[in-house]
This record gives sequence, C-alpha cells and structure tokens, in this order.
Amino acid sequence: MTVRLEVFRFGFGSETQSDPEASSPGNVRFVPGAETSLPQTGARVLNQLVADSEGDLLAFVDDSAADRPTNFETARGLLEQQPQSDLLMSLPGGSGWLGYIWEHFPPWLASLVIRPDPEGIVFIRRSAFAQHGPFADVSAPLWDWLIRAVHAGGSVIVDADPAAEQSLPTMPTELPELVPGAPGRKWNWLRDHLVCPQEIAPRVASAADAVAVQAGLLQLHDSLDESHQLSQSVQGAGRHRAGDYWHAIMHRREPDYSNAKYWFRRVGKHPLFEELGRRANDILEGAGLSELSEWQECLELTTGWNPIAFVDLCQKCEQADDASLSEAARAIQLTEMMLLLEQTYRDGFEEALV
Repeated sequence: MTVRLEVFRFGFGSETQSDPEASSPGNVRFVPGAETSLPQTGARVLNQLVADSEGDLLAFVDDSAADRPTNFETARGLLEQQPQSDLLMSLPGGSGWLGYIWEHFPPWLASLVIRPDPEGIVFIRRSAFAQHGPFADVSAPLWDWLIRAVHAGGSVIVDADPAAEQSLPTMPTELPELVPGAPGRKWNWLRDHLVCPQEIAPRVASAADAVAVQAGLLQLHDSLDESHQLSQSVQGAGRHRAGDYWHAIMHRREPDYSNAKYWFRRVGKHPLFEELGRRANDILEGAGLSELSEWQECLELTTGWNPIAFVDLCQKCEQADDASLSEAARAIQLTEMMLLLEQTYRDGFEEALV
C-alpha cells in the first residue's frame, strides 16, 4: 500500500502556500499550516492539523528551511520502506548544529540538545500520535513531542544531506549568552525531560560521566543552578573530569571568573582542547577583529587552547561594548559546550565506545 505524505508549511504567507502543489508528486501533498512560523505555532493549531489530515505521514516545515533543498518523495519512501519507524528527522544542507548532533549523538541524547525547528524537518507517522499522544500545550510543542516519542522507544530515521558539510559548524544561528538569564517557567517542561538521562540510555560505562551529561544538558539550556548541583556531585570524578569542566563553565557564565579559573585549573589539559583551539581560531579569523593576533596569542591557538585566557575574553566582553568580539566568544562557547557534551557522552556510555 502506498504511503501518502502531507507537508504542513508554516510562515510562508497565503500567496505562496499552494505553490509547490502543482509540481509535487501524487503521493506528496502540500497543505497550508499557519502564517506564523513553526516555532510560534501552538499545540492547538498543530493538533487540529493532525486531526484534519488525510495523510499517513505528516511533515512540519518552517519558512526558514524553504531555501534548503529537501526531497520529500525520498523521505516518504524511506518511511514507507521502514514501517516500524515512528518518525524521520530530515537535515537539509545548512542545518548547522542540529545536523551535527543528530549525526553524532544517539536519538535519546540528540533530541534533548537543540529544538528541531526551524532548521530541520520532522516527518511523523500519523499512527504514532495514537501511541505517543497529541502535541502538549508547552512553549515548543513539536520539540516536546519528539522528545517524548524518542524516550518512549519510538524509532527514528535520520536523513542527512550527503552534500552537507560534515565538519563542525562555526557560527550557529542561535548562540547561547555568555551570561544568561534564568530560562523562565515556560521552559519547565524541558527541564523535566533533562532529569536522569541515564535511565533511558543503555549501558552506562561511567556513572560520574553520565551525571555530567545531565549537567551539560542543563548548562546548554541555561539552567545554571541545577547544572551546578550535579557537577558538584561528581567533582574530581569521571574519565576526563567532565563534571569539573561543566562546573568551570557554569562559574564563567554566572559570572564568577576567579572561581571559573579555579575549576579550569582542576580540569587540567582536556582531550577537546586541540580541536577547540582550531575551531576557535577559525571563528576569530572570520569575525574581523582588530585585536585578532593578540587574542590568538593569548588563547595559545597555535598549540591548542587556554581556557583561563578564554575566561578573560568573556570578562572583557561583559565589560566592553564590542559586538563582534562578543558574537565570536558566544560561537566559541557553543562549540566548546558541544565538543564537551560529545566527549562526556563518549566517556559515560558504552554505546558510544563500540
């Protein structure tokens, strides 16, 4: 039996919503979703679209992904060939860090790191809603549904663009703040998902590093206090003292710069420093800084990475009005946190070591 795909399009505007229909194959139907962007569309609208749909598969596409080539017929065919799969994550070229984490992390972890919209396109089997429930009334209903489905054992196909760059992105679209504010109550649902990831991950190899993964996820989502409590609970432990590293990042973002330096000294030389130094150098060179050579020397980028000097750079960003330097520092910080999360995951779970 042929599987029918309905593609819900968000943020396109009424004039363009029906444009693809004329050239779409018979098994793919484009449907107006909402004039608001997908991240701004609430659960009530999404659930009504599902209830009114006639397709076996449903895709949710934001306007920001419109200029990235996506073969909807290929995605439909993949799900048709694998009827046991509940959903497919399509990662068009240019999906940035979202593409990286779904290529390098297992679904249970990738689903917790970055919201899937707007960079990615989520294809969901309509029957999966009966098993995993409707969209919930939270600040990111599609992301919440994806996490719930994956953590309940839902099978995911990852469809990455083979032409996409496989190396680390250098300037992601959304950059975490160097000194963030509290996430706010609207993200309580996400913090609830970040509790005890080791309960859903197979074969814990290092209990301390498994806790540090959770501390890292909380840090990525600006829950500094909760991250601090967990990193403190495993201080000095783990294969590469990941808890201490996340502890140092937390104090740098608090900001308590002298305390951050203390914890970075306790970490010592870390395996990610060489790669981080290369990536930081690329970011700084692309930022057009007047003090480029000074920061390259200070951060010791020719030989690796100096985390103490990066604390000083972050402190200068807080004190000085230098938009280019601050953006570069935020991009370096996210690169650092992604590399550290990947290393912590590899240290913590046997599934990553085979």
